Amino acid sequence: MLKALQSERRTLSQLAEALEVDKAAVHRHLRKLEDGGLVKRTEEHGFIYYALTWKARDLVSPGENTRVVVLLSTSLLLALMLSIVLSVAMAGVPEMGEGLSPIDSNESQIFEERAQEVQETLYLVAGLMAALSIATAFMALGILHRPRQPGAELVEERGSAVSEEENPGLGD
Repeated sequence: MLKALQSERRTLSQLAEALEVDKAAVHRHLRKLEDGGLVKRTEEHGFIYYALTWKARDLVSPGENTRVVVLLSTSLLLALMLSIVLSVAMAGVPEMGEGLSPIDSNESQIFEERAQEVQETLYLVAGLMAALSIATAFMALGILHRPRQPGAELVEERGSAVSEEENPGLGD
């Protein structure tokens, strides 16, 4: 029954038809799932819709939270590496000190050109790391904030469902 609700919210009749079970049995199971906090029900346009709660979605597809943790961890690691690369790039290459053996001006110019190339490469690597860090963070946030099924955000916002006393009948 949880798998049948995974893709979209459904009415009692739609669930009974999809599962090929009589409505009374589906209703009993939905009540138990609702009591267990796995299913939320909501009334809309005269129909009662049943949808999975976040708790049930975690049971049906547990890999989603793992992906979020991995993406956020990767984003943090890239941000840390970015700060290290940027600090090295900004420090630059130290000037040739007095204690070193004298180098002719041609060798000094080549050294400075190479140092400049290394510094530019470090800035490029830092830019790529920043882009990857931001991209992985947005991917994780996208997984957290996307609606899992049509109408699920309505069910989650309304909180508790309409009780049988307020809406007698099965809603179909």
